[in-house]
Amino acid sequence: MEVTLRLGLEVLRLAVLAVAAYTDLRWLLVPNWAVMPALALSLGAVFFLPDWPGRLLAGLALGGLLFSLTFTGLGMGD
Repeated sequence: MEVTLRLGLEVLRLAVLAVAAYTDLRWLLVPNWAVMPALALSLGAVFFLPDWPGRLLAGLALGGLLFSLTFTGLGMGD
């Protein structure tokens, strides 16, 4: 189960990164319609991985840091 979940998350991550890279290079925009579903799936899947409290805390800390930077001119897609 863990290997399948990790593989699925990696495929999802690569797909989102491919869409983000393409749209960023072409239109200088990273679309929320691609990023937000991936975020929701990743947050839901983190509970099935070992050491999930640490992973969840690290993700929330990094997300909070990036959210705080949005008020200094860094865009949500950056």
